[in-house]
Amino acid sequence: DMIQTFSKNKRVVDFSLCCADLVSVIVTAYFSVVGINYFIWNVNAGVRSAYWHFPLLLSKSAITVGMLLMLLYSLYHFLDKLLKFVSGEGEHAGKEVG
Repeated sequence: DMIQTFSKNKRVVDFSLCCADLVSVIVTAYFSVVGINYFIWNVNAGVRSAYWHFPLLLSKSAITVGMLLMLLYSLYHFLDKLLKFVSGEGEHAGKEVG
């Protein structure tokens, strides 16, 4: 939003939005790897509940699934904005920014 305030060039604004989405993809990819490692650790450790001794694999796998879904969401929006930026049909194409 700050770049939109100071820059009237729509290509600069669209490029900054692509960069912001790239940062989101990198961060969610890192946390997805952490989530996958956490899931693998739970499988190897055989974690069970304290009283009933149920496997906690399903409850712990929700973290990994959530991280992977966030990665897919971020990746989709990054690729969408990148393709629009490259083709010249960015979010601000044909509009006066500011």
